[in-house]
Amino acid sequence: MEGQSSNKRKAIAEPEWDYEFSALVVEEDADVRMAHKEILTLVGARTCDTVGNGQEAVNLHLNGKTFDLILMDFDMPGGDGFVTTNKLRSMGVHSLILSVSGPCSQDTVQRFLKEIPIDGHYIKPLTVQMLQEALQKLNLKP
Repeated sequence: MEGQSSNKRKAIAEPEWDYEFSALVVEEDADVRMAHKEILTLVGARTCDTVGNGQEAVNLHLNGKTFDLILMDFDMPGGDGFVTTNKLRSMGVHSLILSVSGPCSQDTVQRFLKEIPIDGHYIKPLTVQMLQEALQKLNLKP
Protein backbone atom coordinates (compact mmCIF):
# COMPACT_ATOMS: atom_id res chain seq x y z
CA MET A 1 0.00 0.00 0.00
CA GLU A 2 2.80 2.41 0.88
CA GLY A 3 4.47 1.81 -2.49
CA GLN A 4 1.27 2.76 -4.33
CA SER A 5 1.11 6.06 -2.51
CA SER A 6 4.70 6.96 -3.34
CA ASN A 7 4.10 6.00 -7.00
CA LYS A 8 1.19 8.44 -7.15
CA ARG A 9 3.34 11.18 -5.66
CA LYS A 10 6.13 10.41 -8.10
CA ALA A 11 3.70 10.60 -11.03
CA ILE A 12 2.54 14.03 -9.87
CA ALA A 13 6.10 15.23 -9.34
CA GLU A 14 7.05 14.58 -12.97
CA PRO A 15 5.42 17.25 -15.18
CA GLU A 16 3.80 16.01 -18.37
CA TRP A 17 5.07 19.02 -20.33
CA ASP A 18 8.44 20.51 -21.08
CA TYR A 19 8.78 24.11 -19.93
CA GLU A 20 10.01 26.13 -17.01
CA PHE A 21 8.84 29.39 -15.48
CA SER A 22 9.72 31.67 -12.60
CA ALA A 23 7.32 32.32 -9.74
CA LEU A 24 6.85 34.52 -6.70
CA VAL A 25 4.61 33.61 -3.75
CA VAL A 26 3.41 36.60 -1.72
CA GLU A 27 1.81 35.16 1.41
CA GLU A 28 1.97 36.06 5.10
CA ASP A 29 1.56 32.50 6.42
CA ALA A 30 4.89 30.65 6.26
CA ASP A 31 3.25 27.22 6.01
CA VAL A 32 1.08 28.30 3.09
CA ARG A 33 4.11 29.93 1.40
CA MET A 34 6.00 26.66 1.56
CA ALA A 35 3.00 24.62 0.35
CA HIS A 36 2.51 26.95 -2.63
CA LYS A 37 6.22 26.80 -3.41
CA GLU A 38 6.12 23.00 -3.37
CA ILE A 39 3.14 22.90 -5.75
CA LEU A 40 4.82 25.39 -8.08
CA THR A 41 7.94 23.25 -8.12
CA LEU A 42 5.85 20.18 -8.92
CA VAL A 43 4.35 21.88 -11.98
CA GLY A 44 7.65 23.17 -13.36
CA ALA A 45 8.82 26.34 -11.61
CA ARG A 46 12.56 26.65 -12.25
CA THR A 47 12.75 29.30 -9.54
CA CYS A 48 10.27 30.20 -6.84
CA ASP A 49 10.88 33.08 -4.48
CA THR A 50 8.67 33.66 -1.46
CA VAL A 51 7.96 36.78 0.57
CA GLY A 52 5.75 37.46 3.57
CA ASN A 53 4.13 40.73 2.53
CA GLY A 54 3.43 43.08 -0.34
CA GLN A 55 6.23 45.54 0.38
CA GLU A 56 8.77 42.74 0.09
CA ALA A 57 7.29 41.84 -3.32
CA VAL A 58 7.58 45.46 -4.47
CA ASN A 59 11.17 45.61 -3.20
CA LEU A 60 12.12 42.51 -5.19
CA HIS A 61 10.85 44.16 -8.36
CA LEU A 62 12.55 47.47 -7.53
CA ASN A 63 15.78 45.47 -7.25
CA GLY A 64 15.33 44.09 -10.76
CA LYS A 65 13.74 40.69 -10.15
CA THR A 66 11.08 39.55 -12.61
CA PHE A 67 8.67 36.62 -12.54
CA ASP A 68 6.39 34.88 -15.00
CA LEU A 69 3.80 34.15 -12.31
CA ILE A 70 2.92 35.82 -9.00
CA LEU A 71 0.59 34.20 -6.46
CA MET A 72 -0.73 37.11 -4.40
CA ASP A 73 -2.48 36.68 -1.06
CA PHE A 74 -5.04 39.43 -0.66
CA ASP A 75 -5.25 39.71 3.10
CA MET A 76 -1.85 40.38 4.63
CA PRO A 77 0.02 43.05 6.56
CA GLY A 78 2.69 45.22 4.97
CA GLY A 79 0.76 45.98 1.81
CA ASP A 80 -2.34 43.92 1.11
CA GLY A 81 -2.80 42.24 -2.24
CA PHE A 82 -5.00 45.01 -3.66
CA VAL A 83 -2.45 47.73 -2.94
CA THR A 84 0.52 45.57 -3.91
CA THR A 85 -0.97 44.46 -7.22
CA ASN A 86 -1.85 48.03 -8.18
CA LYS A 87 1.66 49.16 -7.24
CA LEU A 88 3.30 46.39 -9.27
CA ARG A 89 1.13 47.17 -12.31
CA SER A 90 1.95 50.88 -12.00
CA MET A 91 5.64 49.90 -12.02
CA GLY A 92 5.13 48.14 -15.35
CA VAL A 93 5.08 44.57 -14.03
CA HIS A 94 3.38 42.36 -16.63
CA SER A 95 3.60 39.05 -14.77
CA LEU A 96 0.56 36.82 -14.58
CA ILE A 97 -0.83 37.75 -11.14
CA LEU A 98 -3.26 35.36 -9.50
CA SER A 99 -5.02 36.41 -6.34
CA VAL A 100 -5.27 33.79 -3.64
CA SER A 101 -7.62 34.05 -0.69
CA GLY A 102 -9.60 32.12 1.83
CA PRO A 103 -13.22 31.32 1.05
CA CYS A 104 -15.16 34.35 -0.15
CA SER A 105 -18.40 35.13 -1.95
CA GLN A 106 -18.77 35.13 -5.73
CA ASP A 107 -19.46 38.88 -5.47
CA THR A 108 -16.07 39.39 -3.84
CA VAL A 109 -14.36 37.33 -6.54
CA GLN A 110 -16.09 39.40 -9.25
CA ARG A 111 -14.95 42.58 -7.49
CA PHE A 112 -11.38 41.26 -7.42
CA LEU A 113 -11.53 40.61 -11.14
CA LYS A 114 -13.17 43.96 -11.98
CA GLU A 115 -11.32 46.37 -9.71
CA ILE A 116 -7.83 44.88 -9.48
CA PRO A 117 -5.57 44.22 -12.47
CA ILE A 118 -5.26 40.49 -11.74
CA ASP A 119 -5.43 37.58 -14.14
CA GLY A 120 -7.46 35.19 -12.02
CA HIS A 121 -8.58 34.34 -8.52
CA TYR A 122 -8.20 31.08 -6.62
CA ILE A 123 -9.45 29.96 -3.22
CA LYS A 124 -6.97 28.32 -0.83
CA PRO A 125 -5.81 25.65 -0.69
CA LEU A 126 -4.29 25.64 -4.15
CA THR A 127 -3.93 22.38 -6.03
CA VAL A 128 -1.74 21.17 -8.86
CA GLN A 129 -4.78 21.29 -11.16
CA MET A 130 -5.46 24.95 -10.29
CA LEU A 131 -1.89 25.89 -11.12
CA GLN A 132 -1.94 23.90 -14.34
CA GLU A 133 -4.92 26.04 -15.41
CA ALA A 134 -2.92 29.15 -14.55
CA LEU A 135 0.01 27.91 -16.61
CA GLN A 136 -2.26 27.57 -19.61
CA LYS A 137 -2.87 31.33 -19.25
CA LEU A 138 0.87 31.83 -19.43
CA ASN A 139 0.84 29.86 -22.68
CA LEU A 140 3.50 27.61 -21.21
CA LYS A 141 1.52 24.40 -21.29
CA PRO A 142 1.39 22.74 -24.71
